[in-house]
Amino acid sequence: MLDRPLSSIQGNILKSFARDSARYLMLRFSEGAGADLCSRLGRILPNYVTSAWCQAEMTERWKQSGKKNGATASVGMFGLSYSGYQRLGRQVRACTDPELGSSLFQDGFGHGKYWPGSVDAWQPSYRNGLDAFLMLADSDAGRLTALTDKARRDLEGTADVVLEECGSRLYADPSCTTEIEHFGFRDQVSRGVDPETLLTEESDSNPDSGVGCFAVFMKIEQHIDKFRQQVDELSSLYAKLHAPFPANEVRASTVGRYPDGRPMASTNGGLDDFDFRDATDADRCPMQAHIRVMNPRDGKLSIPVVRRGIPYGPPASDGAPSDAARGLLFLGLHRSLLDFLGLMARATSLRDPLLSQSNLWDSTSTGPTHCPHGFRAQRWKIEGVEACYPFADVTTIRGGEYFYIPSMDFIHRLDSSKGAAG
Repeated sequence: MLDRPLSSIQGNILKSFARDSARYLMLRFSEGAGADLCSRLGRILPNYVTSAWCQAEMTERWKQSGKKNGATASVGMFGLSYSGYQRLGRQVRACTDPELGSSLFQDGFGHGKYWPGSVDAWQPSYRNGLDAFLMLADSDAGRLTALTDKARRDLEGTADVVLEECGSRLYADPSCTTEIEHFGFRDQVSRGVDPETLLTEESDSNPDSGVGCFAVFMKIEQHIDKFRQQVDELSSLYAKLHAPFPANEVRASTVGRYPDGRPMASTNGGLDDFDFRDATDADRCPMQAHIRVMNPRDGKLSIPVVRRGIPYGPPASDGAPSDAARGLLFLGLHRSLLDFLGLMARATSLRDPLLSQSNLWDSTSTGPTHCPHGFRAQRWKIEGVEACYPFADVTTIRGGEYFYIPSMDFIHRLDSSKGAAG
């Protein structure tokens, strides 16, 4: 890791906050804030943003208490978009370094060349861009609401809350030990990369600058009815070919795992202890399965990303309408936005069933030459029988933005009485 103390790094990077509920306050800096915008933020943010050191201390206290009382305090994270840095009159390496994808950062999420969806499908509040976000999390819902209300009051005149996103973890069991997402698959299974490798220095010229990383926020709506419909259609297609492909196998093939987290590959004991270098395992799991697209596990270097997501919307099993808005508040942490670009390009070219938008598919790549669905389909194979079926459009991006997660040093130096930010 870059040589910085935990007190200088924001929490939720090296380890997840692991709270049951989260609120994202999506911010645009107030026009009336004036020249003292930096100082205002410098006085407000330290009351809400948690350092990695404080997070580690909370975790240790929680362990010593016997883990009976849950998390003992609220935690927070702060990110700035390119427009946010411009409004503050600050510039960090993320804004200028081509190797970190600075041009993508400057363009913003909705104006990049590659990304999965159309701005037309976005919620209106996301379409004009965001300057920053403040994420607050807690396992005590009442305490989180009170803290969010206080943050709103403190931000008045400094930043306008253009949208508040609310997320809550979903569990498969009453004991709340197994997290799931709205399609019903076990979540938080993949270990991912070492988060320390994502950190970058905020300044090349200032040896005392802190470290941070990029964050890509996406509000991903999941269409449960359409997902189930396509699972049933693909299963029925195989039945007509006299090659039974049960619905539970179809579901697993779209993700690369069964709902309980087991991969469609041989493991060495753990749910994430496997790869696809063995031809038999590779044949069992389609190339376009979500986990293979995001991490090929072929012995080559994978694209580094750390996931920090939380579901939003009512569980499908609680009696709420099946078409109620629900999905994932996704926060991906990256060293470079070029890494995110690579992931989205893979999702499109390999036709990831969970992320693909069929209108973005390239008809000249990875498509079967003879298929009743034309080129807009993936190849599926079971027991040696091949079929093609267009499994796509089961999720929609409802908004998003590129952010950089600055160091705690940067935040503290925003207050003019403590010196200028690096």
